[in-house]
Amino acid sequence: MQQVVSFYATVNEGYGAEGMREMLSTNPVVQPADTERVANAFAGLMAQMGRYLDFEILLEREISSRVRVMKTVANFEKQPFVNEFTFYDPGNGEWRLVHLRYDSNVATMFVGMDEE
Repeated sequence: MQQVVSFYATVNEGYGAEGMREMLSTNPVVQPADTERVANAFAGLMAQMGRYLDFEILLEREISSRVRVMKTVANFEKQPFVNEFTFYDPGNGEWRLVHLRYDSNVATMFVGMDEE
């Protein structure tokens, strides 16, 4: 939870790419080139959305004792978009981001929400 709040605080300061790099850096499997590609793509998407307003937590789910999913909606000046963060704890209490999905397509971003 703290990682997501910290990420959106960074987005609020106008540093979305840096926030994404920080989140992805918690996973030792993610390659630096992939981190850069995702961070830059995320920053480009955010630039299209206009000014960041706030975020809301839509769903928090504990899949197992070591896997948690958090779905949020980030509200921007032009439109919202949904982020889904999946975290894993290898047993030492250090949660790391293992999967990120985001959707800026208004037609699909909330599909399946009533099933979760």
